[in-house]
Amino acid sequence: MSRTRSWLARWLNNWYISSLAWSVVALGWFVLFLLDYHVSHIITGVASLVVAIMFFLLARQRAQAGR
Repeated sequence: MSRTRSWLARWLNNWYISSLAWSVVALGWFVLFLLDYHVSHIITGVASLVVAIMFFLLARQRAQAGR
């Protein structure tokens, strides 16, 4: 159990992975918007994209601070 938990913690702590995951979520909301044209889907997609950008910028800042 400890090995699985440490592997999961390492992947969840990787903010580039979080950024990619939120980008996929945003893409899903945009596709859903194209299917039924509900404005709430585009708003949620934009919000998810903002979160993805935030995680990406935090990951970049963390990588630059580690140098």
